[in-house]
Amino acid sequence: MSKLLLISNKLRVGVVLVAALLVMAARPSISKKGSVSIGNRLPTSEVTARCQSKDNDIGRHDIAVGDSIAWSFGDVFTYETLFWCDLNATDYGLLSFDAYRGNDAEFYDYHLHWFVEKDGVHVGNLIGMVDPSPTKKWGN
Repeated sequence: MSKLLLISNKLRVGVVLVAALLVMAARPSISKKGSVSIGNRLPTSEVTARCQSKDNDIGRHDIAVGDSIAWSFGDVFTYETLFWCDLNATDYGLLSFDAYRGNDAEFYDYHLHWFVEKDGVHVGNLIGMVDPSPTKKWGN
């Protein structure tokens, strides 16, 4: 009976270890970096961007027509990273949006590329594919 109990306990420990490894494998690596870029595709207006997270202030940046800004960070393991941005363009007004939400970023491999256009801000990926519908419109 004691041998059977010992085997049963070892089996339970093995199952728990395998389950823990599977959960860890489903998460991104601790060393995985996230990044955000914002490109100005407006025809004539410079965009002023102010972006920050709870712990990091990226600061205020003036993005000329055709230019972009970018930053990276290393805490994507927890899925809790959140960066938000306020944009201002003379001819378009104000726009606020979440530039990086850890839970949503996995779809983009943790690299979010935003494009500021006449109708609002659009999200895209590394190879330049852009969602045709704005994530957020000017004035909202």
